[in-house]
Amino acid sequence: MTDFPRILRRAMLPLLCLLLLNTAARADDVVEVAKPSAARESYAPGEDVTIQSEVKNTKAFPILVVARLRVIGPDGTEIYNEEKDLGEIAGKAAAMASFTLKLPADAGAGDYSATFELRNPYFATASYFQNKGKPFVVFEVKLSEGARADPISEAKKILSRMVDAMNWRDIDALMDPVARGARVSMNGKASGAGDFRMALSSVLPFLSDLVWDAQVTHGTIDPKTGAVRLRVRSTYSAKLAEPVGVTSASLAKPKDLESEQKRITEAFNTSAEEIYEFNRAAGGQLQVTEIVSALPLDAKLLDRIALMGAEWEAKVAVFGLFYYMEQNDLGKFSAMIDDGFVNNDDNGFKHNKADFIESIKADLDHLTAIDHNVRVEDIQFSAGHSAARVPVTWDRRARIANTRSEWTVKDQKTTMTLKYDAGFKLAQIEGKPLFGNSSRMTRKTLIGAGELDGTTITLAIAISDARETAVASSSDFPGSELTNVLAPSSGSSQTFTYTGAVQTFTATANAVFTIKAWGAGGGGGGWDAGNGGAGGGGAYSTATVTLAKGDIIQIYVAQGGDSGASEVGNIGLGPVLGNGPGGFGYGTGGRGGNVAKFASGGGGGGGGSSAVTNQSGATIYLVAAGGGGGGGGNSVGVLNGGAGGAGGVSGTASAGAGGATGGSGSKNGTNGDDKGVGLDGGGGGGGGGGYTAGGTGGSVTAVDDDGGGGGGAGGNSTGTVTTGNGTVPGNSADADLTALAAGGTGSTANVPGNATRGGHGLVKISW
Repeated sequence: MTDFPRILRRAMLPLLCLLLLNTAARADDVVEVAKPSAARESYAPGEDVTIQSEVKNTKAFPILVVARLRVIGPDGTEIYNEEKDLGEIAGKAAAMASFTLKLPADAGAGDYSATFELRNPYFATASYFQNKGKPFVVFEVKLSEGARADPISEAKKILSRMVDAMNWRDIDALMDPVARGARVSMNGKASGAGDFRMALSSVLPFLSDLVWDAQVTHGTIDPKTGAVRLRVRSTYSAKLAEPVGVTSASLAKPKDLESEQKRITEAFNTSAEEIYEFNRAAGGQLQVTEIVSALPLDAKLLDRIALMGAEWEAKVAVFGLFYYMEQNDLGKFSAMIDDGFVNNDDNGFKHNKADFIESIKADLDHLTAIDHNVRVEDIQFSAGHSAARVPVTWDRRARIANTRSEWTVKDQKTTMTLKYDAGFKLAQIEGKPLFGNSSRMTRKTLIGAGELDGTTITLAIAISDARETAVASSSDFPGSELTNVLAPSSGSSQTFTYTGAVQTFTATANAVFTIKAWGAGGGGGGWDAGNGGAGGGGAYSTATVTLAKGDIIQIYVAQGGDSGASEVGNIGLGPVLGNGPGGFGYGTGGRGGNVAKFASGGGGGGGGSSAVTNQSGATIYLVAAGGGGGGGGNSVGVLNGGAGGAGGVSGTASAGAGGATGGSGSKNGTNGDDKGVGLDGGGGGGGGGGYTAGGTGGSVTAVDDDGGGGGGAGGNSTGTVTTGNGTVPGNSADADLTALAAGGTGSTANVPGNATRGGHGLVKISW
C-alpha cells in the first residue's frame, strides 16, 4: 500500500525548510560543521582518499542537505568536484558527509586543498555553509618517502596550514608549528609566542567571518644558518560578533567595551607585509622562530577587552535565565543549561539537566505573574574565561495559581557556575534553590514535594535513606499511593578495575548510587647519576547519582603512567629515547619526555583520569584526575610529578619546572618535554589526564647541561574531590582503595631500571 503521509511529508519538507530558514537569525546558524579531514595526512599517487565531515543540524526542525566537495591540486588544477545528497537530517541530529576520490597516477607532490559547501537541494539560495577564504589543506601527496622537501616549499606548506587553522579558528593548530621561544613582533613591540597566543585567544571570541589570506612574495635561505625567511602579503578581514541580550532589561553592552571592540575590529581589516622565519628544531622539522605580524594586537589591551566582554556576557546569561522563568519559556531556558549541569543547591537534590528542567516546569505550572529583582556580584573567571562563578542575590514575587496567595522571597543568595559554549550556559547551582519546592516528577515518582496549588501535604512522611515505599495523602489526593519509588538500599556494590577499555554498569533497580573513583598515579622517572622523580598520586572523587532500573552508565578506569627508562641515549648525536608512555583513561596521560646524549633518564608517563558518565557520554557524573609523571634523572636536580588535582612541583634552576594544574586546554595530559638531540639532561614527566584540562608536561632546559627533567602536573577533577598529595592518592585511607592509584617511584640508589609504573585507578559503585 502506498505510504501517502510519508510522500506528502517529503514533498512539503523543502517548503517547510525554506520557511523556517527565513525566520532564522542567520542561515549559517542552522548547521555545525566539523572541519573536513582525510583519514591520513599523506598519500601516494594512485591511492584512494576518503574525506569526511560531520554535519549537525542545530535546529529542532528537520532539514534537507546536499554537500559538495571540490579538491584542488598544488598547481591549482581541480581534480574532484562532486555532490552527495545527505537526505533529511532530523532536528538536533547529525549526519556524516563522506567522499572518496582516486588520486591520478601522475598526481604531483604537494598539498591538496578543498572547499566544502552545504545547501538545500530545492532552493539554490538556501546555503547552510561555505568555508570562507582560501581552500583548506586536507592531505599531502609524497612522491618518495623520507625525501626532505625544498626548505622554502616546506615553509610555505607550514604557513598554508597556519592560515587554514586561523580561518577555522583553531588556535592549537595555528600555534603548533610555532616554537615556544619564538620571537613575535605585534604593533612594533617585541613579544613572544605565549603573548601572541593569548592575544589571538582574546580577540577571536568577538570576531565573526574571519578570513586570513597570505600570499608569499619572497623566500630566502640563510647560507650560514639554513634559516628560511618568507615575506608575506597578508590580508585580514573580520566582523564584530554581536551577542544579543535576551531582553530590553538585560544589560546593554558597556560603551567602553563596545568602543574598544570596534577599534580592534576596524584595525583588523588590514593588508600589510609580514615576515615569518623558520629554523630546524632538534628533531629536524621546521619551526616558526620569528613572526613580524601586521595584526594590531596588544596582549594587555585584548586581555582587558576579553575580561570586559566575558563579564557582560555572563551577566546577560544570568538575566536571561531569570527572564525566561518569568516568561515560562522552558524551551529557551533549557537551551541555556549546560548538558553536564549539576544542581547542588541547599535542598540537596542532585538534579541533572533533565530532572532540573522537569523540576522548574513543575513549579512554573503553579505560578503566575512572576517578577524578579536580580543583583550580580563579583564574577570570578577561569583562565581563558571559559568558565565563570557568579554570585547572584535575587528577590521574587509571584502569585500562586488558582489562589489569591502571593509568594514573596527576598535576598536569596545563589552561586551559578557558567561554562562557555557559544555563549555562557548554566553548569551548576549552589546555595539557595531557584525555586523553594525543588519538587520533581520523574517517571510518575513524586519526590520531595512542597506546595501544589497552595495545598499542603496533610500527612507528612519522611522517606529515609533506606528509600522505603511510603503512602501520603493530601486534600487534593486522598489516599494516593506513591508508585515506582526508589528501592530500599540493598547494600550491594560493584568494583571496577583497569582493563584498558570503557566498561559499563546497568542499574538493577530505581535507586541512588554512590560512586567513588580514583585516578591513576604517574610513572616514576628514569635514573642516571641522580635519582629519577617520583610520579604524583591520583585524585579521588565521589558523587551520588539517581538511576532508573535499566539505565546504563559508562566507566573509565584509568591506567597508571609507565616509568621512564634509565641510562638511555648514547654518546654523541643520536635519536631521542626512553619515555614512559602515559596511561589510558577518560583523559589520557601524556608520555614522558625522551632524552638523547650521555645516557640520561627518561621522564615518567602521566596517569590517566577515571570517570563515570551516562551511556552517551554527554553527562559526566565525576572525573578523578591522574597524577603527573616524574622527571628523568641526571646528575643535577630531580622533579616529582604533581598529584592529581595539584600543581607540578617546582625544581632547581637547572631543571624545568612542573606545569600548572589543568593547563593543557584538553582533558588529555600533554607530553613531557624532550631533551633535544645532542643535549645532555633528563626528560620531563608527562601530564596527568583530567576532566576538562589535563596537566601540562614537565619542561626541560634548552641547553646542554646535567639537569633533571621537570615533573608533569596533575589534571583537574569534578565531583566532590580530594586531591592527591605527592605520591599519595586522594582519600588514601579508604579501605576500598587497597594499593592502587599511588605515584610510581623514580629509579633510586644508582640502580638502573627500578623505576615503577604508577598505580592504576579504581571505581566502586554502591547502592
